[in-house]
Amino acid sequence: MTITVTEENLNQDQDTIGLLDEKNTDLWNELCKIQKIQIKRDEFDNNGEKCEIYSVDYGNTFPTIHVPKHNLNPAIFTHELLHIYLKTKGIRIGEYIIEVINHCRKTNYCNRLFSSIGQKEINAILNYLEHIKIIHKFISLQYNQDEFVHESVKQLYENIDLNIIKNNFTCTIFNSKHYRAEYIILYLIRYFQLKSYQLAKIVVEKQLTELKKINKRFFGILENFEKSWEKLDYNDKEQIKEYPTLVDRFLRDFNKWIKLKRITCS
Repeated sequence: MTITVTEENLNQDQDTIGLLDEKNTDLWNELCKIQKIQIKRDEFDNNGEKCEIYSVDYGNTFPTIHVPKHNLNPAIFTHELLHIYLKTKGIRIGEYIIEVINHCRKTNYCNRLFSSIGQKEINAILNYLEHIKIIHKFISLQYNQDEFVHESVKQLYENIDLNIIKNNFTCTIFNSKHYRAEYIILYLIRYFQLKSYQLAKIVVEKQLTELKKINKRFFGILENFEKSWEKLDYNDKEQIKEYPTLVDRFLRDFNKWIKLKRITCS
């Protein structure tokens, strides 16, 4: 069942029972004044398994929030609303990063690295970057930090194994040290993934320590960008103009780190 909500239908009704509460109703109403939102209640996922995951699809001209039919949770629903909310504030970091990646694919020294990034990897990076921004708003709505993600997700990331990165980050080819492109990208994804869930009080300190040991310089570059990104105030129009500069600064530091290294793709 698909529910279309417009400005004429702002209040909680039978379609949103189980998804709205006293904490998120104002946010819901605010967003519905700006744009149309659809809610799609899913019984099964794409693999035919019982649906457990909330998500937002921007494939149409308006967002669709996918909700597990048998797991209605206002806090997790709010998490998805805040992804939409961030975009209404003019934060389009996703589009800018995709533009940067497409540009980098054309350069001589990092085209091998960026050619290994697929849409799935890009979406993961952007999702975790948005988590870093929206969790503060989530908390301001009086939700607890540990409600930010579903319990099954917490268990998954508390037990995340970084050995695949540790064992494959570099390799030796003809007596020369090479860095594996796909594991550099996986390192980057895992960093932002772990940092975003650390903010949600998921215990990932051990994994972050392990990640830093694999390559301290790369960890530091990511950490500097993450801290600058977290500080950016999306309610300040002047600061909003600065987020492309943050990405450019990160890319500059990343290029300095990567340009003298031998990169190989599996």
